[in-house]
Amino acid sequence: MENRSFDHMLGWLRKTRPDIDGLTGSESNRVNASDPASPSVPVTDSAVFVESDPGHSIQAIREQIFGRNDTSARPAPWTASRSRRRPWDVEDDKSRNIE
Repeated sequence: MENRSFDHMLGWLRKTRPDIDGLTGSESNRVNASDPASPSVPVTDSAVFVESDPGHSIQAIREQIFGRNDTSARPAPWTASRSRRRPWDVEDDKSRNIE
């Protein structure tokens, strides 16, 4: 996931403070995150305009994590099975008579 707020405000401090884990200048983003062949746009400290923030919707988050907003994956990525549920979830099901 991105750390856009830090990079926008303080990322270039690394130029004068190497102890800060900021931007090196080699970072880039794809114009279209879903397309690996999409042109990349490198970071620069001379940008005239800075994009305010990435989307926070479920679709936008899926695209940031998986590179696409595809809900048709079978099985769905990171779907926990009942056997991997937290113990208190199973106990809660028992208390509500859910098998």
